[in-house]
Amino acid sequence: MVAPAEHEIAWHPGDRTALRVWLLGVPAFAAYPQAGQRRDHRGPDEDHTGTTSAVDAPIDRIWPTRSYALDRASLRRVRSEAFTYLTILGWPGDVVAAVEVLARLADNAIRHARPADKADARLDVLLAVTEDDALRIDVTDPSPAFPDSEAAVHGKKGRGLRQVRLLGADVTWSLAEDGRSKTVRARMVPGEVPV
Repeated sequence: MVAPAEHEIAWHPGDRTALRVWLLGVPAFAAYPQAGQRRDHRGPDEDHTGTTSAVDAPIDRIWPTRSYALDRASLRRVRSEAFTYLTILGWPGDVVAAVEVLARLADNAIRHARPADKADARLDVLLAVTEDDALRIDVTDPSPAFPDSEAAVHGKKGRGLRQVRLLGADVTWSLAEDGRSKTVRARMVPGEVPV
């Protein structure tokens, strides 16, 4: 592979550092398969016409899955790395809003999915940009439980997912094929965040 010099890609020193971090973290040859069959948990009253499912949208650029300890101390690292990788991915949308969406999803996982015995649980984060420039944010946690999921996803219960929706994200969730974990997905499109 032939690549231009880093100063031709990244103008600012901080962007060059982010580029170096990303390059060092990516294997030379990598394949990122799509997730297995997922079940869409949107409500029956939600309009499915005219929207592209984030599952079906072809992925253009991806930040490979990163794993974090399922505790509050991880939130700072999640935020910091998300800023870096969203910059590297070149998502044209509101990066600050996207990082806040990710932080709220991660915080929800920490609050609601941590095992009672406080075992060494992890949460996984995947960021991807689709060919139509939509951002896909996946947060996977070790708990399949999602009480009152419909109310939560539609912002009618709790504050976390309500704020995620107010920041412009469309939220869905799915169980893993083995039924042992769940993934909460936020999909954001570039443009103004609704107020």
